[in-house]
Amino acid sequence: MPTLPTEEEPVDEEIEASTQLMLTLEMHEGPINSMALGSGSAIVTGSEDGTIRTVKIEDGSGITLDNGSGSVNSIALSPDSRFLAAGLENGSVEIWQWEIEALITILEGTGNSVNVVAWSNNEEEPLLATGDVAGIILVWDALAEDVLFQLEGHEGPVTTISWIPSFLNDGRGFLASASDDGTVRLWDIEAEQSVLVLDEHEGPVNDLLWAGEIVLSGGADGTVRFWGLAGESLQSISAELIAVLNHQEAVNAFAIVESSGYVVSGSADGALSVWNLASDVAPTEPQFTLRGHAGSVNAIISLDGVIISGGDDGTVRVWDLPTAESAPESNGQR
Repeated sequence: MPTLPTEEEPVDEEIEASTQLMLTLEMHEGPINSMALGSGSAIVTGSEDGTIRTVKIEDGSGITLDNGSGSVNSIALSPDSRFLAAGLENGSVEIWQWEIEALITILEGTGNSVNVVAWSNNEEEPLLATGDVAGIILVWDALAEDVLFQLEGHEGPVTTISWIPSFLNDGRGFLASASDDGTVRLWDIEAEQSVLVLDEHEGPVNDLLWAGEIVLSGGADGTVRFWGLAGESLQSISAELIAVLNHQEAVNAFAIVESSGYVVSGSADGALSVWNLASDVAPTEPQFTLRGHAGSVNAIISLDGVIISGGDDGTVRVWDLPTAESAPESNGQR
């Protein structure tokens, strides 16, 4: 990920959806809230219709997991892709061995609606973090059904959680979370406390992503913000706002396409904005825009130069992105 500073002339050009849209999959009868990528490039989706569905792009085969318990707010796969966690509106978290369609346990936490679930990156001893509408984060040994500790600090619902591998000199990774309260918090999970609060967003923060020493946050204020992290240890960590990408609508999800230097962000207006970060200058406008969803884009995955998006219309759309070299040139128009 390049260092992102100042400004550049507008470079937006809208591309007709048909030129980039490879595939549309009618997945759900309700909005898709969350997506994950399983083994064999299987797309896994969770929806307000109460189901979890999977599909393989190459042959269309898949399965349906019906929890019978209401909206699936968030899903996440364990590092080895064996286990799927699903955070439900009814306050429970289901753990599935999804490829054999086996529900192995149900975790009961605070009783509040679970907005987000996220596995840690440790394949040998993966932890599961869950965030709820009361602003409470629980960290679980999920397979043992044990709550290890609880993190409190957000003053609104937790919207997203990301485990960040260590890049600090002390070798310790940490947890990042975001909330409707407009903040991003970094947590020292060994000390079980918040070590840094980022509060530049003017409204709820909807998604988080990390890339090396940079954390990206996207919010209802229509911005994607790039934070450069630095410090010798978690207790001395600091953050500098190094770039801001501006949407006209709320940003709900985004993904990094490492092969091309793109960041793709999805918003409440149904558009996917493709930002070219291959240069050393932060763009002020998208390189181009992809349209096809009828309603908000809620989840995005990047896979080998292909973008997979899911939205309120219940569809998954698969987009083939051009390389940075073959992308449309700026015409200075929107």
